[in-house]
Amino acid sequence: MKKAMFLIGFICFSIVSIFQLEGNTPMFFRKVKNINSKEQYFNPGTSNLMSGVYLAAIADFNEAIILDPNYAEAFTNLGIAEVSLGDVD
Repeated sequence: MKKAMFLIGFICFSIVSIFQLEGNTPMFFRKVKNINSKEQYFNPGTSNLMSGVYLAAIADFNEAIILDPNYAEAFTNLGIAEVSLGDVD
């Protein structure tokens, strides 16, 4: 009897978790944010730059620049990271 109650509870919990509603939209129908936005690379890059993790910052800024070749702030911070690393040609 305990196993049956556990199984029923688990199934109900699973169904509720899958169909969690945000407004009237089931969770699996929600729109996914653009995972390739320049800010998703620029913001961690800035954090890495401020933390002194220059190689990671350079990689993040390069990704942001690939997504937006006119992203002046990313170019500026990329230059700062390269100078801080001593990687200047």
